[in-house]
Amino acid sequence: MRRNPMMFMIRNPAEIVSKFAICPEPGCMVSSGVGDFTSMTIRTGLTHCTNHVSLTEVERKFRQPIKSESMTLIFYDIELSRDGDIEQIGACTESGQTFSAFVKTSVRTNSSPFLKRITPEFWAMLAEEPKVTFERFIEWTKLQHGRNPNSDGKVEGIMLAAHYGSCHDHVHLLRTMMKWGITPPDYTLVDTLAIFKTVKGMSQNAKLKTLVNKYAPWIDHVPHDANSDADALRYVTMIAFPNTKMACHAFGISCGTFMSRTGLNMYMPSPIVTFKHPNTDSFLEPRRRSDTNESETSGTSVSTV
Repeated sequence: MRRNPMMFMIRNPAEIVSKFAICPEPGCMVSSGVGDFTSMTIRTGLTHCTNHVSLTEVERKFRQPIKSESMTLIFYDIELSRDGDIEQIGACTESGQTFSAFVKTSVRTNSSPFLKRITPEFWAMLAEEPKVTFERFIEWTKLQHGRNPNSDGKVEGIMLAAHYGSCHDHVHLLRTMMKWGITPPDYTLVDTLAIFKTVKGMSQNAKLKTLVNKYAPWIDHVPHDANSDADALRYVTMIAFPNTKMACHAFGISCGTFMSRTGLNMYMPSPIVTFKHPNTDSFLEPRRRSDTNESETSGTSVSTV
């Protein structure tokens, strides 16, 4: 698999850490910069961690007026290879419109039992380059939003919901987009696990398989298949929370704020230009641009030819 050898520069780590949100409960040091269950609610925009979540704050967020009819809700799921690369993504809208893709990885190390059954010959035909997949995914989300007759056309009106997305799906999705030179749109990112745990009770088993058995036992759910997981998440969330968009919006956070709270904004395109050799498929040695300085390139994208 050939790819442009992009490079990234890292800002001063102290600048990144200062943007992390910390639970204000006295004596609690849970930070949004650490991706685990306790930081999940902070990563979704609440002030407190899951151990000290404020129901008053949750109720206030639920009462916030929103134009739910202008928003487009999309449920999605990703599956990772054993090397940690995204190998499958599945998504669906409230009305059942779907997106599905198999993604090429540097080495095929499928961890999903569903993907392991695909023969090498079919995998070679079905799997796409990552950049192609995620550019296509972005266009698909915008297309679905455009089909909403009440849409205002703003990308923040697209809510991407994933189960434990704040510590898993959203992180891998955004990081992979940036890795391939794609600027993540300013989606509203939602974590459905945070909704179930906070609203239904922390003691409730909120694994997706358990929720399917409780709320939608009639559907044919195949765990660890991204398409099936995304569709199952759509069913259980819409059944458990009839006012689905309002519930998701209460546990939603802008992509830009999420990146600051998780440290993903530390990755910036390097002011390096790579040029493709005119007679081959390979890339020439990267060369630093001479017409830019650090301040001019701190927020720009890598230029390629």
